[in-house]
Amino acid sequence: MHAFYTVNGVFDRSQLITKYIDEFDGRLTRLYSYTTNANPTPSCYKADYRRLLDNDKYKRDCLLSTLVKHYINVVDNLTTKGDLSYEDLKERLIRLSSNGQLNGYDGGNNTSGFNNGNTSTA
Repeated sequence: MHAFYTVNGVFDRSQLITKYIDEFDGRLTRLYSYTTNANPTPSCYKADYRRLLDNDKYKRDCLLSTLVKHYINVVDNLTTKGDLSYEDLKERLIRLSSNGQLNGYDGGNNTSGFNNGNTSTA
């Protein structure tokens, strides 16, 4: 049961986005394994959760939900792309990070969305 509650985890801004995505994928994999032999009867919640895990948009939205507090404008922009797959999302986040567009983001406290290199979060 613990796996159901920890799929989203907690994002730490000091952590590389690639490391966080790998950890997120690991949690999904563990949960997927946990639901592998789920009996598809109406009373089996594991089978319901397995169906969710098979849904690409569910995985995409779970990952985005863990980042919205830290990257509100980035998440908002990405959620407007309805056809964005989970794999596409991961690639875009990694690309944004490698371009420096996730570094120093202040979580919406600055109207520009970026703090222009100032790493202070005060």
